[in-house]
Amino acid sequence: MGYAALTAQAHFHRLRPPSCQGLAISQTTQCQAADSIQAAILSTGLYLVAFGASGVKTALLSLGADQFDERDPKRSSFFNWFLLNWFRHWSHNWGAFHRVEP
Repeated sequence: MGYAALTAQAHFHRLRPPSCQGLAISQTTQCQAADSIQAAILSTGLYLVAFGASGVKTALLSLGADQFDERDPKRSSFFNWFLLNWFRHWSHNWGAFHRVEP
């Protein structure tokens, strides 16, 4: 639901404020701010994405580890590989966003 709200807002021009492109830097204070509906859609979409991601993040590790017997050494290997890949992808995405956004 959150991604759908963010995608709809990115696609439909009426759901976002007008662009400030073409204005001089000294005139950017004259840009039109988002109205309450646009801000509500953005906030709702972001909160729903965060809420959904937090549920996956906390449940996925325990559900995956539950597939192994407690005495099985593969269980600890699963935790190590899962967390290594989780943080590797997180740091990659974090670095990519900081390169794209000023």
